Amino acid sequence: MEKIDKKIIAPIGLRLKEARKEQKITFRALSAISSVDTKHIQKIEKGETAFSLISLFKICAALKISPSKIIEMENPFEE
Repeated sequence: MEKIDKKIIAPIGLRLKEARKEQKITFRALSAISSVDTKHIQKIEKGETAFSLISLFKICAALKISPSKIIEMENPFEE
């Protein structure tokens, strides 16, 4: 994974993790609600894998949060 990818993926994963923990939802429960594999959710939260917008929207819907809140950041491709 490229350095620029990590700059995008890691903060998103951290925000998802914080939202999940605030709501006291386990990986297993989030997986069941979102239809996203438990291991994939774990890797997303750790910033270890890229993910589709579909997965992001499913997870956000399960957590009842806006995807825009999760992805809000400066564009790392702008100099």
